[in-house]
Formats: sequence, structure tokens, C-alpha cells
Amino acid sequence: MGEFTFKPSTLHDVETWALHSGVLRNNDGVEIDLSTVNRGDFTDVAQGQGAHTNAVKLWFGENAHELKFMGAEASESRWTFLALCSALFEELAFAAPNARFTINGDSSMTWMAFIFGLGMLLGAPFAAFAGMGAQETDRFHVLLFLSALLAVLGVVVAYRFWPWRAPDIKTATQMTQELARVGR
Repeated sequence: MGEFTFKPSTLHDVETWALHSGVLRNNDGVEIDLSTVNRGDFTDVAQGQGAHTNAVKLWFGENAHELKFMGAEASESRWTFLALCSALFEELAFAAPNARFTINGDSSMTWMAFIFGLGMLLGAPFAAFAGMGAQETDRFHVLLFLSALLAVLGVVVAYRFWPWRAPDIKTATQMTQELARVGR
């Protein structure tokens, strides 16, 4: 289906991935027969200030391989990486029709965000307690409001990344449609 050349991050060398006849290869000698893929995960995380992380992790048996991009949201490398992912899922629809995929289902990222939200929620009372020593009531009310805001934000983040939620499982064809949405 073609070759895709991109820079996965500012500290990595340029990578070239080729997708031909159900086999994915890169310039480092990695070769994946897509018919052996049984599951996978696509990660799409905006990190703020124009930074973005995208990754595709493919499992074949007990082994896994991850393709990753970390960099500017509007960079040419990101668009090339997303084009590779789209072509990969199109090829997987034929090579491994029984494979199932999740979006942002990688447990390490989910757990990290959940713990961050929980930390905000649990840290809010300490921030309010710290304001109790304030001599001015205006300063105390502002700190109390900010503590409540921190607690609400913590609840939202912890709920959004609840690690015990069942992942949304998709086919490769559905993943191609999702990538069209992500690439906008």
C-alpha cells in the first residue's frame, strides 16, 4: 500500500515504514505479518500547547509492537503517521478480520490520568486547610473557591479515565472511520 516516512519525535531519527501484501516493515528490520495480529490499541492524547501523542500497539500472540508519534499536532510527521495508521487498519480489515481494537485503552495511560485526577480530588481539602490560616476573609474565600474547583476538576478527570470501565472494542474497519475523525 505504500511507504510512510516520518520523524516519531524530536529525539528520534526518521523512520520509514512500508506496508505491502499484509506485511508491515520498517527500516530497522522490524517485520510484522498482519495476519497474525489478534488485537491492538490506538492512542490519541492531546498534551496541550500543540503537542500530541499518537500510537498504535499491535499484539500478535503474546508479543506486541508499538508505533508511536510524539510531537506537534499540525506537523507533517503527524499527518504521515496518521496516514500510516489509516492504511494499516485498512490492511488489517482484510488480513486479520477477527482482530479487535480499542481507543486509548492502554492501561498505563489510563491509570496515570486516573491517579492524577484522584490526586487533584484528594489534594483539594489540603489546599482549603492551608487557607484557614489566612487573616483576610477575602483570601480565604478565594482559596476555598479554588479548592472546590480543583476537587471538581479532579472528579471529572478521574471519571473520564476510570480504569475499570469496559473498553469500546472496534473492528479494523471501524478504526479506519475513527482515524478519519481524528485526522480532521
